[in-house]
Amino acid sequence: LTNALGWLPEPLWMQGFFFFFLGFFIVVLFFTGLYFAVPNTHVALRHAFCAGFFAAAGFHFLQNGFELYLANFPSYTLIYGAFATLPIFLLWLYLSWAVILLGALIAAALPELE
Repeated sequence: LTNALGWLPEPLWMQGFFFFFLGFFIVVLFFTGLYFAVPNTHVALRHAFCAGFFAAAGFHFLQNGFELYLANFPSYTLIYGAFATLPIFLLWLYLSWAVILLGALIAAALPELE
């Protein structure tokens, strides 16, 4: 709010840096809560946090890859037209669940490593 009203001027690069890490931290907290609360067993908070950090990083890389794909490969839409969104959506759904389940696997495997 102070930044929006101009009370505290900050450089533009600092705002981008802050908002990136704030968004990333919120996603890490979401996945940490997911891996801590959902399993039908006790999961240590530090294990859930490590798995949540991994899942958030995986989603970040998926988002960057999807953005790179949309920016550099427009020929897919030319070939399939409006139906191009369906296979891309299914691939995104598959990769999203793969990241979520891999994070759950990490949360389950970390106690065994100690």
